[in-house]
Amino acid sequence: MKNLVLQDDIRQYGIWTIWNPKCVLDYPALRKLPVGAALERCTNLQSCTWDLVTVIRPSVYRALGQLQHLQSLCISYWTHYAHHGHFKALEVPPLPRLRELTVENYALAYRHDFSAVLLHATRLEVLNWHFNPHAELSKHGVYTIKLFDQLRKARRKLRLKSFSLHNGGDMWSGNALREAIDVQQLTELSFIELCNRHQWDKHDQAMLEFTGGPWLMLMGPKLCLKSILYDRLDWGYAHCLGSITGLERMYMRDFSSYVKPSLLVTGSTPSTGSVAAERLKLRDMFLNAIVTNHGATLRHLMLPKYWPLPTPWIAKLFRACPNITQLSLPTECDPLEAMSILAPFLRKLWAIRVRFPGFVEPDENKMEKDLAEDFDFPELRYIALEQQARFEILVLEFGEIYEEDGMRKRTMKRIKLKDVKDVEIWKMGMKDS
Repeated sequence: MKNLVLQDDIRQYGIWTIWNPKCVLDYPALRKLPVGAALERCTNLQSCTWDLVTVIRPSVYRALGQLQHLQSLCISYWTHYAHHGHFKALEVPPLPRLRELTVENYALAYRHDFSAVLLHATRLEVLNWHFNPHAELSKHGVYTIKLFDQLRKARRKLRLKSFSLHNGGDMWSGNALREAIDVQQLTELSFIELCNRHQWDKHDQAMLEFTGGPWLMLMGPKLCLKSILYDRLDWGYAHCLGSITGLERMYMRDFSSYVKPSLLVTGSTPSTGSVAAERLKLRDMFLNAIVTNHGATLRHLMLPKYWPLPTPWIAKLFRACPNITQLSLPTECDPLEAMSILAPFLRKLWAIRVRFPGFVEPDENKMEKDLAEDFDFPELRYIALEQQARFEILVLEFGEIYEEDGMRKRTMKRIKLKDVKDVEIWKMGMKDS
């Protein structure tokens, strides 16, 4: 056996059983089953996933450490158990042969220390560390620093190709990761914050400015980054994009609570006009960085829905990005007008989401007819028209090109949103949300 997935089917439990702490601490099936001993016999195991309603035991970690071929480990902690019971502190033993480590839904109540794992994981290429979103961000920042502490003390750096940190908080400096990760080897990077944020005050924003946020780790050395996923568009991110080149995939999610510290006054709320002006200024800074530094290489681009682009910006942006294959675009205009602007520039377009404002009332039947007959996107497979005010989404799949009455047309059918869930411009927008 090379791949093992231990996954619970929670449908067999009632909701009250799931919320019971004994369901986690005293999971009956695993109390009788010597999981560690069973794993020791899986000598050819290469990949292991633990997604059970129970805490992984020390004997299981010891067994995993003895497997000579184990390269991938995914541990998913249970959602609700962290608020119940007391867990003993555990230092997870080294797993030196790992190439990929994913820890999902981790809560500090577990008291599992993975710093020794990272210290000895000299072959590690992919690290995904996702905290439980229902917790305090500031404490996550402290643990994030501790997680890489042994690496920094040993003056060793992980040579990661892909790194994602979700719900890690902001109260840590990017230097902490820069001392533990060889950022020049990174090709994929993901920072997502899904935690419930309180209303940020002037002190919170000042702390973010002081620590430099996650982007401080990327400043300085020559980078090989190809993909970035981030959900808060702040000035640090904008400056970072302006200092690097060659991105191929850029996903900007819709969650953002950043307001420039100068606009914040203790005990008051910034005016609508000042926030809107600041947002436009920040938007233009991002778009200029894309046009100047990443246009020629960019393949995927997902823009946030609260940045509707006027027609001049659509033309300017995509004239500089001819190689885009997947696009999520918010517009101020009718979707057909936006598509007519894009048609001369994006000949390789394969999938697109067009988000348009609520005051636009397109005729869906006419729109489908025009898309099938009047727009020449030879590679286009999927298009979604999303009306923001009504939350209405029309998803179309294009088929073969045919001729009728001397005109080139394309077959087309309506599909459901679930049919495109694995396409990146939809998948990245829903990731861990």
